[in-house]
Amino acid sequence: MHTDFDHPDDTPALVYTLATLVHTTLPGEAPVMSRYGCVIEEDGTTHSLKRQHTHGMILTVLFPDLAQAAGYAPPDEDSSVLHYQHFELDHQATLPVVRIAQGGLLGNINVSKSHAPATDAQIRAVTAYLQGVGLKPADRVHLNLGEVSFKKLQTLLALDEDAMSARMWAS
Repeated sequence: MHTDFDHPDDTPALVYTLATLVHTTLPGEAPVMSRYGCVIEEDGTTHSLKRQHTHGMILTVLFPDLAQAAGYAPPDEDSSVLHYQHFELDHQATLPVVRIAQGGLLGNINVSKSHAPATDAQIRAVTAYLQGVGLKPADRVHLNLGEVSFKKLQTLLALDEDAMSARMWAS
């Protein structure tokens, strides 16, 4: 019985590249909006997702040596996005990226970053992306440690994890 997941002619599954997974915009360019979110590198390069729940796959492509050392093969068309989410969750504290996820029944926007402060270029890219999806300064977003206004998010991203936590719980 043939299914869409079979490779009857023994051709290998298509290995995903960054271009397969995302629309990439360079720092200073208007980011491509995605209903699934994006990954923003230290220099402000924005990778807008083409498919839902693929942040982990993107991270294994951006950090192939770390992914390989952690036992993750390059993702391909037969890969489970859930498998690669484990890589994202295991390394989220140390990878120098900001991740924005959108979705859910309420259309929540979730922003997460490493424990280190985001770079100025990342903060500019996050601001451009969230303005592009229509957020206003008073609109709420979910951050690693809780819900904050978009305006406050811009300040908190510049802090390390401990300072961010102290500032959030002090207010």
